[in-house]
Amino acid sequence: WEGRFQIPAGTYEYKVAINNSWDVNHGAGGAAGGSNIALNLPAATSVTFVWDQVTHMVTHTLNN
Repeated sequence: WEGRFQIPAGTYEYKVAINNSWDVNHGAGGAAGGSNIALNLPAATSVTFVWDQVTHMVTHTLNN
């Protein structure tokens, strides 16, 4: 899964929720029910989030 979003400057947290529900979610380190992942943006930025269905890892790539 991959999604690209234009996000305003600010401090955020994220993780992956599966099937529009928090019943199954993956956070830091790909852990089921894991901690939120911090994202700090000093300016509005286009961010691509990538989730690997096998490892359950979610990463982001910042692009100006």
